[in-house]
Amino acid sequence: MSLARDIADLGAVTSRLDTVGGSSGALSNRNLVINGAMQVAQRGTSTTGIGASSVFGSVDRFQVASGTTGRVTMAQDNVTDLAGFTKCIKISCTTARTPSASELMFLRYAWEGHDLQRISKGTASAKPTKISFYVKASGVFNMACELYDADNNRHISQLFATSTSWNRIELDIPADTTGAYGDDNGAGLLMQLWFHGGTDRTSGTLPSTWATKSSNTNQAAGISNFLSSTSNELYFTGLQYEVGTEATDFEHRSFGDQLHRCKRYFQKHTMPQDYSDGVSNTAIYRSYILPVEMRANGTGAVVSTIRYWSGGTPTNASASVYAGDNRFNITATSLTAARGYVDGVLSLDAEL
Repeated sequence: MSLARDIADLGAVTSRLDTVGGSSGALSNRNLVINGAMQVAQRGTSTTGIGASSVFGSVDRFQVASGTTGRVTMAQDNVTDLAGFTKCIKISCTTARTPSASELMFLRYAWEGHDLQRISKGTASAKPTKISFYVKASGVFNMACELYDADNNRHISQLFATSTSWNRIELDIPADTTGAYGDDNGAGLLMQLWFHGGTDRTSGTLPSTWATKSSNTNQAAGISNFLSSTSNELYFTGLQYEVGTEATDFEHRSFGDQLHRCKRYFQKHTMPQDYSDGVSNTAIYRSYILPVEMRANGTGAVVSTIRYWSGGTPTNASASVYAGDNRFNITATSLTAARGYVDGVLSLDAEL
């Protein structure tokens, strides 16, 4: 095939993306989701006992938002039966529960306002968008995918059904000329994948078009109770959110690129055994530059310990952490020996 033919074909693809509402015909960076293939899991591969409160459990950028006496495990699981994907989120029911009126549980992903500006929401040039993902479960469940505009208290929600095989769900999100997303680092838009909810969340009429969120009753109307049995399992991967009216093939990015993007929101550092002679023989101070600047000042703590030497024996000491968006400091005071070292793992969180 000639070079001229290659260029012509590339131009045709670019024009098609423009026609369906693509971002200036871009062939890359069309997926607004970070870690949509679920490859990065800095916090660990599994978190058990989720239910009483919301938890970022394993896979980066994804949270199980919850308030129920039911319990689930969130894990990064291997995929062997879906071409192009090797990882997914697996949610397993471990304590069954029939929901009371106010209970809730959903899988949550949040976008900061800076990354939403191409949608032009709240203007006369607002664009339609498309959300797509792969899902399967241990049985047939009705679930709701809600998009919530946190800047303007507006939402839209659509039902979909699972089966025991992988299916790609594709949902059309119409343009909304009401309410612009703030161009800031706050949570502008949230995806909330509902699979458990009481009547306070399910007794209304599902908002199939953008509407002001005047109550919670219609967030997840029509869903099944996924927590009905400890045999229930849900698998989720390939999340893509893009401008346009067609769901394009999932945009794969390198693992290194995804990890770098995830570190804007969460970082985990194994600190070197960094010796210090202290200050006035009673304190250790250490400052570290972060490899990726975070969305906001991180909150965190040393997972293991700060130690100091006393008579040849390492002794634990309490430590405080200050984290900015591009550095963190470790301070241990009130030591009784002159020689100490930093030792441990530090987790820093700036999630939305």
